[in-house]
Amino acid sequence: SSGRILQPAKPVFACHMDREVTADFSSFVTVPFNAIEFQQGGTNLAISGSGDTTGATFTAPITGAYQFNLVVNIYSADASWNSIYLFIDNAQVNDKNGAASHNMTYRTLDNSGQGLTNGYQSLGGSHVISLNANQTVKPRILTSAEASSQIQMGSRFSGFLIG
Repeated sequence: SSGRILQPAKPVFACHMDREVTADFSSFVTVPFNAIEFQQGGTNLAISGSGDTTGATFTAPITGAYQFNLVVNIYSADASWNSIYLFIDNAQVNDKNGAASHNMTYRTLDNSGQGLTNGYQSLGGSHVISLNANQTVKPRILTSAEASSQIQMGSRFSGFLIG
């Protein structure tokens, strides 16, 4: 009656890390999100694993375009570059030649850690991704050479259906 449109069935979610995790992120590692803040429009976000190996996976309940937001706060990632990714169906996205590609995998790249000593960085990215029903999205991190970095609590992953 007020003219407002409510969309309680629209898929939307948010999760975060409520602890710090120190590990070797020099190969693709699932960002260890462990706490769901909220979700609506069905159960579309799952937290799996245990301890520091947890991870969040979003499963598209319906076909459509989705907006995803990923912020990963890291400490002591002093390598020449650090990247966060959104893997689709647990794999890298292929380039125009059909090969799995770092750069096509919804990547956010930062090289400001070069030359820092135990510095803080915040990697953030937003992507609109067209998904079919039941496709999954999983956030990953990769550093170029750092053997021991720390992902800070408060890192976040969220998303919602656009249409």
